[in-house]
Amino acid sequence: MEHQDIFDALNPLSAKEAREAINTGKIYVGDLGNPRHIYAMSLVTAKEAALRDSIETESLSISRKALSISRDAKNIAIIAMILSITISIIAIIVTLWTRQ
Repeated sequence: MEHQDIFDALNPLSAKEAREAINTGKIYVGDLGNPRHIYAMSLVTAKEAALRDSIETESLSISRKALSISRDAKNIAIIAMILSITISIIAIIVTLWTRQ
């Protein structure tokens, strides 16, 4: 099996499926240490790295969205406190005014 054949056989598979296919001999790439085996495992490693990068990117996106929501919630809480204080001050003023 040549490098292009190995690439063509492994490319449509997920990293897990490719690793299993090599380990079980379903896709025979030679013995451990053989240049074709090394090439095939490097393709699997590259697939796994790409998957990790994708997961990290998605995780970072989720974290950014959560931070944005947290900031919005903090701002809403501040506005609610300001309104509460304002209403309390108005209630005190109205109470004092009506006593006169």
